[in-house]
Amino acid sequence: MTGSIQFIKAITATLEYQLTEGDGAGRARLEYRYDNSTGAQGGFYGAGGIDGPLVSGQSTVFFALLLSYDH
Repeated sequence: MTGSIQFIKAITATLEYQLTEGDGAGRARLEYRYDNSTGAQGGFYGAGGIDGPLVSGQSTVFFALLLSYDH
């Protein structure tokens, strides 16, 4: 779809904790994702940005806090 010759692999791990108290609830979610791109035109922008060399892997960490209330 990108027009680049590459093979992309990804793995995601999610950890979630839920707490319910009366009519309210809260969730804390932590997610880790690792992407790996190989091939003649594969790669992700590294520390140098668009002017730097491409790197084969990148890691991303997300944190979310979800609060809800239902009467």
